[in-house]
Amino acid sequence: MISPSNDYPQLPPIRTAKGELTDCALLLEGGSFRGIYSAGVCDVLMENGIHPKAVAGVSAGALCGWNMMARQIGRFARICILHRHDSRYSGWKAMTTDGGLVGFRFLLDTVEKLYPCPKGLREDPERRFVAVSTDCKTGEPVYAEYDGHSSFGKAIQASASLAFTSRVVRMDGRALLDGGYSVSVPLEWAEKEGYKKKIVLLTRPVTARKDPVSKQKMVSFHAAFPRYPAFCAAVEAVPENYNRLRAELERQQDAGEAFVIAPAEELPISKMEGNTAKLYLYYLHGRRDALRLLPALREYLAK
Repeated sequence: MISPSNDYPQLPPIRTAKGELTDCALLLEGGSFRGIYSAGVCDVLMENGIHPKAVAGVSAGALCGWNMMARQIGRFARICILHRHDSRYSGWKAMTTDGGLVGFRFLLDTVEKLYPCPKGLREDPERRFVAVSTDCKTGEPVYAEYDGHSSFGKAIQASASLAFTSRVVRMDGRALLDGGYSVSVPLEWAEKEGYKKKIVLLTRPVTARKDPVSKQKMVSFHAAFPRYPAFCAAVEAVPENYNRLRAELERQQDAGEAFVIAPAEELPISKMEGNTAKLYLYYLHGRRDALRLLPALREYLAK
């Protein structure tokens, strides 16, 4: 077992953040274990009394946002770092119980017992949480909003279920997979809902772009999902949609229409990063970036 006091001296103890809600939407990109950067940013936001009225996340961003909704500083970082090599999280027990590389029963059930949250914080009627997944039949994003029911864990699981490494999630008559196949950041959702202030938390630089999907990869998707041609089309369109959204985020950032927090350079973290020292380093990276940008963020929110 890793000792946070010896190996990770700056990993904050789990504690409940207090403060009034902030009139803005926090939009979180996915990125598997790059989400540890987001954990660092979110902890700094909570430590400094920034509690967005709406939190919407895609994939790992939904998992991070779920912890932020509970106002638990340090919680998501501890889960990602201290339990990285727990086989219930990622390993043979995860494969046995969930049929994939990620153990969602551990992340969404066991973790709630290991790190219990104060009752009622996620149920704040003035606050909204949305987990974005992709409808395999239509290839369109599905914006599932938390309504207080325990079954909502399915929506978070769907949001973070990558093809080939996780099972298709069945919910409300739909077949769902990772939200990143249809939208990388729920910017359009926030704008349609009327949020004027948007904090966009990315796990790759805002200047990042994606190359076209290879023919070989598309052959694999069509072979694995013959019943879902619209989903395969969405996968093929990911780079084009991603690059267009990235360009729009750059424009909004320059125009002061959105506040973007992102690493300046690519984080050298693999999707299933196993080096916990590296995960800890980029948790601190997220904290440093958030602290550096905090004065500018407060100024943006106050306008």
